Amino acid sequence: SPATVFHDGAVTGLGMISPKIFEEYYLPYTKKYADILHKAGKLYTNHTSGEPIGNILNMIRESGIDGLYGLTYPPAVDTMISEVRDKFAGKIAVMGGMPSDFIATKTPGEVQEKAEEVLKDAAPGGHFMLGTVDDTPYGTPPENLKAVSEVVQHMG
Repeated sequence: SPATVFHDGAVTGLGMISPKIFEEYYLPYTKKYADILHKAGKLYTNHTSGEPIGNILNMIRESGIDGLYGLTYPPAVDTMISEVRDKFAGKIAVMGGMPSDFIATKTPGEVQEKAEEVLKDAAPGGHFMLGTVDDTPYGTPPENLKAVSEVVQHMG
């Protein structure tokens, strides 16, 4: 495939499984996929879907993935995005921070403030991409998406 990034839509998180089940069933195939994709010169990312991952950070790190998408903040989860980024020490890119329902229902000003908060927490040190926690709902005001873009252009 000419694609350079393979995104695995299976959820990496503890919303419905225990750390033991993650280790026994999810981790082995994730490692295998990472090995196959890396041998082909590809990057491999996983999706957290905004689920807690604090108790499996070490396993995620050893899984071989290159990026983790769909991260959000407490109280929905058990760790700050900056903590996740620091734990991975530049070995895994972290992505997310903007709750999809927030972008869909708040004003452009509120969305800008949230994007600034996320960037101030998660961007220092690099290896972070601002994005949604999950899909962008139908009917999300385009002005709100533009507000996020403007913050990124301003803050870098």
